[in-house]
Formats: sequence, C-alpha cells, structure tokens
Amino acid sequence: MNRKQFFDKMAAQWDSFFPASFLERLEKEIIPLLGIKKADKILDVGSGTGIILPLLKKAAGKTGEVTAMDFSGRMLKKAEEKYGAAFKYVRANAKKTPFKSKSFDIVICFSVFPHFVDKLNTLKELKRILKPGGRLVIAHADSRETINNHHRKVGTIVAKDLIPDDKKMQSLLNKAGYTPQEIKNTPTHYLIRGRRINN
Repeated sequence: MNRKQFFDKMAAQWDSFFPASFLERLEKEIIPLLGIKKADKILDVGSGTGIILPLLKKAAGKTGEVTAMDFSGRMLKKAEEKYGAAFKYVRANAKKTPFKSKSFDIVICFSVFPHFVDKLNTLKELKRILKPGGRLVIAHADSRETINNHHRKVGTIVAKDLIPDDKKMQSLLNKAGYTPQEIKNTPTHYLIRGRRINN
C-alpha cells in the first residue's frame, strides 16, 4: 500500500477523528497563529476532507479565496461533498503543483508536512507558487514529539513520516530559500513560519 492508497482508504472515516471540541480548539488556538490576513489568497496543502477550510475562509473574510489541494481523490471528494462551490479543489502532489508561479499570499501545511517524502523539493515548489513576501506556514495541533510518536504507533506506510528536529528543519528552510524563519515546538502546537522575500 502506498501513501495515496493509505489516505484514499482513510477518507471515509477521516472526519470521525476530529470531534467538535477539536475544531473549536483549532479556531481559538491554532488559526490565530497562522497569520492569515483579510483578502488573502490561500492554498491549503494536504487539505484532506477539508477540516480547516471553513476556518481559513472565515479568517480571510469575504474577499479571501481558499483552494484545497490533496493527492487523494477520495479525500477531496469528501471535502467537495461537504462544501460544494465554496472552495476550489485541486488534486495534485505538493512536490509538483499545477499552479503558476507567485499565485498565493499564504500556503498552509496543516498536519501534512511529515508525509512529504521529498521535503526539500516540496518546500522549493511551495516557495515557487508564493507571491513575493508570501508566507509559508507549517502547523500541527500537537508537539513534534506527539506527532512523531503517533505516526510510529500507526505504523505501515506512515511509520517514518516524521517532523525533523529544529536543526534539520532550519537547514531545509535555508536551502529552500525561506527567510526570515520561525520554529516553535510547544506541548500544544508545532509551528513554522517563513517568507518568500526575493524574486
């Protein structure tokens, strides 16, 4: 079973992992950390069944635009069944997206970064589609250690899908061309923010 097959299989039950209390916590504690601005053009990478799409749209306001992207067709189908035309849905791998360069104000990777097999080149691709001054945000609603332990426990194809330590992440961000950078690892969340500054 490859990653796509794994997440396709999980699509039917995915929403059951996120009770209302978790979504309330996301809105109160995590979304404010993402730095979303009114009228932002947002890409939600690894959107899955669209758990955070309404929260992103609410933060960006009426003139904001949110695109959901995932490589799992079944995950995206679930999202579209829930939200219809409220969002754009794009099936693609984050390592090679179909978007034009300098397309988005902010690219958000919520609960997906460990699953990127080629993390460096994926970060470079996401920088390509950011506007100059655009922001990359990598976020989880748990600490790095909690996320990594969870993936090891789940096992199978995601057993080695881990968040690197701060030194490795700093190196990846530097090589991919993000600056300035911020890395936070707390008991309640993991957060990285970077910018596409030049060209």
